[in-house]
This record gives sequence, structure tokens and C-alpha cells, in this order.
Amino acid sequence: MRTSRTSYPMPVKPASIRCRFPSRTEAESISSPMRRIDIILFQYTPRPGIRTIRGADEGRTGNGDTGISTAGNVDCRIVPSYLDPMEFQQVIRDSETLIRTGEYDEAIRSLTEILAEEPENLPALLTVGIAYTESGRNEEALRALRYYLEREKENDLAWEAIGCTYLRMDRRAEAEVALETARELNPANAAVLRNLSILMGRLGRHGKAYNLLRESYELDSQDRLTMYAMACAYRQSGKPEKAAPLFESLRKNEHLPDDLRRDAAMQSIELTLGWF
Repeated sequence: MRTSRTSYPMPVKPASIRCRFPSRTEAESISSPMRRIDIILFQYTPRPGIRTIRGADEGRTGNGDTGISTAGNVDCRIVPSYLDPMEFQQVIRDSETLIRTGEYDEAIRSLTEILAEEPENLPALLTVGIAYTESGRNEEALRALRYYLEREKENDLAWEAIGCTYLRMDRRAEAEVALETARELNPANAAVLRNLSILMGRLGRHGKAYNLLRESYELDSQDRLTMYAMACAYRQSGKPEKAAPLFESLRKNEHLPDDLRRDAAMQSIELTLGWF
């Protein structure tokens, strides 16, 4: 008979920075030319067909019957093993899908069950760190991602994820180091360039922010968040003829967050009316 599954502490969730777009009155009070770009959700989105790590260390620490701290002081109790490695891989793939659709708590529950059985399962550790980041549980994300990076330092996705966590916490220097490391490991990672663009905007380096965003868009013009940021940048820089078709496309995109989709529709209307 299967014993009860792992129990984890559930800390109070910090205020989310999955920013809504400011109202028109609020928007008019923000003078920075990067103000629209700055509020774009900086997130890691698992991409189909990209695995999170080259392999998994299937070793186990401890004696198998005591509490084990895995992703940094996470209280776990070992439960009997009832999944084989192939099932673990499927659970991780399913969890990545849950993250893409915003079901972070369910992804975290599945992944922490794997980590209760295999604390050194690196794909699960990285994916749970990403889920913690996306759900706003930043301290837990840092513990999981640091634990992962102690074991695997050459994965650009891990550096991207921890960079986004630092960015959410407004720890700008650490965010820059992490994101630049991710960029060095994989210069073609468009999401890293988008997040670096956001960071440069916060640092007041608007020219560099625009160039990074444009480079990100050139690498992946179908990423909806990058499209939105690029459309805003085009409008801010006086290029309505380039902004209009992007906003028109975005307002029809059912996968764009509702607040950004509404704003894209509003900006599309404004540009149609000649409000540049």
C-alpha cells in the first residue's frame, strides 16, 4: 500500500509582479520611454523540443528513510519509489506543459514528489526552480536553482531562470551577471536578450535596451512577449507603420495574457485613428 505523499511547507506567496498594464492615467504619468517595455513579464517559458539538461544524475543522498533537504531547506520525507525513470521523464514533460499554461502549483506538486524520491534529479530540480520563479516564490526559486547550478554550470536555461528571479527581486547586479552568463552559453537564446533589454531599461541604458530587444525579435519574431515589447518600442520611437501590424496580430493572439491583449487592441485602434 502506498504511503502518504510528501508534505511541504507552503509559505505565504509574495505579491506577484506579473504586472498588469497601467491604466491610461497611470501610463501618462510615466515618462520613461521604456515604460511599456519595462513592465513586460520577464519569464522563462519552456520551449517545446528543448530538453532542460543533457542527462540526469540518478544518485541519491542519505539513507533512504530520513528527512532530506533537497532544493534548499525544503522539508521532504522519502516515500516508496513507485515511478521508474521513464515515468519521471514524462512527469517532468507534463510539468513543463503546466508551467506554459500557468498551472504552477500543480507543476510544483508533481516535481517535488520526484525530488522526494530523487533529490539529485537535475531536470526536475531545474524545472521546479522555474515553476517557483513563475509563481512568484522567489526565495524557493533561488534555493532550487542555486542547488542545481552547483551541480551543472553549463546550462543557459538555468542561468536565465535565476537571472529572471533576481530581476523579479530587483537585484540588478546579480541579474545582469546571470543573464550575461546565459547569453555567453547560448547567444541564440532570444528570451535572455529580451530580459537583458528589460534590465537595461531599468538601469537607464535605453539605447542598449532597444538594441537588445531588436536582436531578440530578430532571433524569434514569433515570441508573443517579445512581439509586444517590440511593438511598444516601435511606437515609442516614432515608427507607427512598424508597430501597427504587430499590435493587430497580438490582439488576435489568444495565448497573450489578457491585460496585454487588451492593451494591444487599444493601441491598434489608436494607431488606426492616427494617434501616434
